[in-house]
Amino acid sequence: MSQRDGNCVFGQFVPEAVFEACRGAFEEAHRGDEEYQREVARTGDVFADRERFHTAVAALTTRISLPDTSREVEEFNIFADDTVEIYLYAPDN
Repeated sequence: MSQRDGNCVFGQFVPEAVFEACRGAFEEAHRGDEEYQREVARTGDVFADRERFHTAVAALTTRISLPDTSREVEEFNIFADDTVEIYLYAPDN
C-alpha cells in the first residue's frame, strides 16, 4: 500500500499466487453484492437482504491482513482500475 490517510490505506491491488486460496471467498462476496443490488433495485429497500451481504463482507475482512500493521481491517473496496482502499479499525487506546 502506498498511501495512508488516518484509518484508511490507499494503493494498488496486486494479487499474488496466494490470492488463489481466497478467490472463492471474493467471488462469493461479489455474487452476494450483485444479488443485494438487484434486490435493492427491485424493492427500493436498501436494507433488503442486508444481513447476508454483511456476513459475506465479514467473511472476507476477517481473512485480510496487512503485513505492515497489526490493526484489523474494518472494510475494503477494490475498484475497476485495481485501486484499493482499506479502512482499518481505530487503534485501541
